[in-house]
Amino acid sequence: MPLPIGLDTYIVSDLHLGEGFLPEPQRFSRLECFFYDLEFRNFTRAILAESEQRGKGAALILNGDIFDFLSVVRVPPEGSGPVPSRVEREFGLGSTEAHAVWKLERIAEGHPRFFQGLAELLAKGHHLAFTRGNHDQELFWPGVQRAIVQALANSLATHKLEAPALAEQVHFHQWFVYEPGRYWVEHGNQHERSNAVHYVMNPVLPPEYHPNREVQLDYPIGSAFVRFVYNKLRMLDPFTTHFATLDQYMGITTHHNFLDLLKTLSLHFPYFIRAIQQARVFEQQGLAPVQAEHEARLRALADQTGLGDRLVQVQRLQRRAVGVTKYNLLQQILRPVVRATLSSAAVLLLSLVTWFAIFSWIQSSPWLAEGILGRASLLAVLAVLTIAGLFVGFSFVNRALHRSSDELEPSDVAVAEQIATIVDVPFVSMGHTHGVELRHFTSRRGGFANSGTWIPYPGPWDSIRSRARQFTFVMLQDDELRVRRWNDAARKWEHVALLEDYHASPFERVLGQGSRSSAGTNASRD
Repeated sequence: MPLPIGLDTYIVSDLHLGEGFLPEPQRFSRLECFFYDLEFRNFTRAILAESEQRGKGAALILNGDIFDFLSVVRVPPEGSGPVPSRVEREFGLGSTEAHAVWKLERIAEGHPRFFQGLAELLAKGHHLAFTRGNHDQELFWPGVQRAIVQALANSLATHKLEAPALAEQVHFHQWFVYEPGRYWVEHGNQHERSNAVHYVMNPVLPPEYHPNREVQLDYPIGSAFVRFVYNKLRMLDPFTTHFATLDQYMGITTHHNFLDLLKTLSLHFPYFIRAIQQARVFEQQGLAPVQAEHEARLRALADQTGLGDRLVQVQRLQRRAVGVTKYNLLQQILRPVVRATLSSAAVLLLSLVTWFAIFSWIQSSPWLAEGILGRASLLAVLAVLTIAGLFVGFSFVNRALHRSSDELEPSDVAVAEQIATIVDVPFVSMGHTHGVELRHFTSRRGGFANSGTWIPYPGPWDSIRSRARQFTFVMLQDDELRVRRWNDAARKWEHVALLEDYHASPFERVLGQGSRSSAGTNASRD
């Protein structure tokens, strides 16, 4: 059921609720990221106050990675839930519908105030909409959707709130939320190769892929990394920064000491074996029925939304998932190493050739005089320039390698502008990257907003203001799109510390980072 049109719309993403607070040990789960249930409930109450003041209904869009099913690694006690396999006892339950429902119930138990905040919105007649992200693909299962509605109903009863018709106010969207002529909202993982799924409308594997012939989710390679590797790293160090993409995960190993690297390698090896065994061979064997169901659901969604063939055009903007073949998977794993090796070798070779050419010219030139003002002084200058040149060269290569892992990966803003053009809406919002953003489109009216995250997102902006990029969200009121940050101490939302752009000169780009900062202007209709 689509959302009513014209509502004041609030968009949050990437909250990553895990098991939360565990009553028996009186501790939080070691893999928990979201410790902000009270702040979130206060935020939803501010939405209620704003709605009453404006005299308008509101919709809260929970735009993916709200629940982190991958971080629920506890297994049911014997006789109280799905029976875990040996692998599941080590890495947590899998992704079948029964497993996912059990995980959602644990998340709801660990975050009662979060569900209270959502229930209070529903009690006042407002709407909730859920979209799927790469950490909560389990929202695909009807059983999980029913479990969420039940958790909300339980919260309404617990807090003696009036129980509305939840089926009419809680909406589940498998890919995007769309209001014609106004906005398009999706999580954004489909535009990032390591976290894209093969068939967004039917992200499952055939029964033959499961030892008990059960249907399970087709996890992207990034989710497999989280389940089999990253969770183990966070068990060792629960204070490590949460990552969003496979490239960011690979990058954290460069900040470890030698012993940490040995631990990481020891954890990688069994994962690589497992991933290679499960990867498709040349073609996606046995997935033809899955693809057919995806296409049928895509056609139904195109008819339901009135988008028709335009929905297929939007789908074509999505990235091809990593791991379709063994070669594709190996290529993704080895590309950063090969790129770094070849780039460094090229810089070194060019430096050596240039150095020997200049040195030979100085030594053999008949026009240069002997002594301190001739060859000797030029050789000294050459030595200094050589050291400086190597430093600048390798620094430039290092920045280039870390700036982007794939030069062909389009930016979210570019993709959003294409989506806006195809479906003819002024505003597009995504999440996934954890980086809050607001940009005007260049070729049409309107703009793009990334809702950021509510979990810690450390960076240089924290030197301006602590937690400057945490507790962020997108709000769309009438014809104005904004990004805001919830200030719980002041009980109000405020501007996010986004800085105006600065375009560095070529010389500055060589010596410094040369990147542009986020703009701090609102994107609104002309």
